[in-house]
Amino acid sequence: MAKTFYINYYDDIQPGKIKALMMGIGQMLNPIRMMNMPPPPEKPDELYFAFSSPGGDVDAGITLYNFLKGLPCNITMHNIGSIASIANVVFMAGKKRYASHGTSFHYHGVAGGMRKDQSVTVAHLQEMLSGFQQSENRIAKILISECGLTTEEIEARFRQGKSEDVDFALSKGIIHEIRDFRIPDGEQFVSLNLPG
Repeated sequence: MAKTFYINYYDDIQPGKIKALMMGIGQMLNPIRMMNMPPPPEKPDELYFAFSSPGGDVDAGITLYNFLKGLPCNITMHNIGSIASIANVVFMAGKKRYASHGTSFHYHGVAGGMRKDQSVTVAHLQEMLSGFQQSENRIAKILISECGLTTEEIEARFRQGKSEDVDFALSKGIIHEIRDFRIPDGEQFVSLNLPG
């Protein structure tokens, strides 16, 4: 019988948090029995994420997306609040993707800042612009490969910022079904509060 572990992730996407998350998932999938310790719990066949995130670091999000896609188990993503920014890419790692009623998906372009009183050269500004464009291209390629959003639709959302509801998400293949989140009685459940 397939074993599902439920993971609640309601946090931003930052390198420290993502490192901790990947380490925790690695331990779930490859439990090591220590001497004089009880045997580890059985490994899951599916990781089911109750997921809500305001986004965060582009590189950390793309790293987590690729990590989840490469795991030797099924990944299910369920939007239980709001998926924003780079969290949309992480959400696409789910082989099955759901959203609860009343949830949303928010898209916008890549942003960055400079320290107060920092002086910059034209070359530095061009480097920043190039980095923003490259990040947006990587995000767009992943979204296009995973759902029905077109290049034009993604670029429009990058320029103006836009929140979408579950009906839009269903019509574009961002999710496969609108349904409420529920953990079956007796299933393994982990709620993560990660340092970072």
